[in-house]
Parts: sequence; structure tokens; C-alpha cells
Amino acid sequence: LIDEIRDGKFSQSLLKMIIKNNYNDVKKVYDNLDNSLTREVNLYLYGRNSSLKQLKESLNLVNKEKVMNCASKIKLAATVIIKSKGEE
Repeated sequence: LIDEIRDGKFSQSLLKMIIKNNYNDVKKVYDNLDNSLTREVNLYLYGRNSSLKQLKESLNLVNKEKVMNCASKIKLAATVIIKSKGEE
């Protein structure tokens, strides 16, 4: 699957759906009081604005090329352990 993403073998409509779902997932987190306080502290102490509006603006800048570029930097590693049936 990651190879297909690297090669751009995904539709624009799928990309839009994923961006929308990502935004909705993060929006749920923003409803948490502890997270709201953390965002306010970050803004006050560090000048970091992590508002939902800013997140949505950032997500709107995501395009197919950016996703392909990101996917090209991902290295997947897997370990496979093979045992005979007698070792179960």
C-alpha cells in the first residue's frame, strides 16, 4: 500500500475524504478541557497557535504531491517469525 501511495495511485476524492476525517478526529480531541488548557498555555508561553482554524488551513494545503513526498520518506520494517506447527 505504501508503494502505491508513493506512486500516486490514489484518487483526489480519497485524499479529500482522509483530510476531512483527520480534521473531524482532531476536532473531537479539541473538545477535551485538558487539551484546551494545553493549547492556551502553548499560545501564552511559546507563541504557538494550535487553533482548529489553523489546523483546518494547514490541512487544506495538503495535496497529492505532499502525500507522495511524505510516503517516499517512510521506511517500513517488519519482522516475521516462522515456527513449525509442532512448536505452537
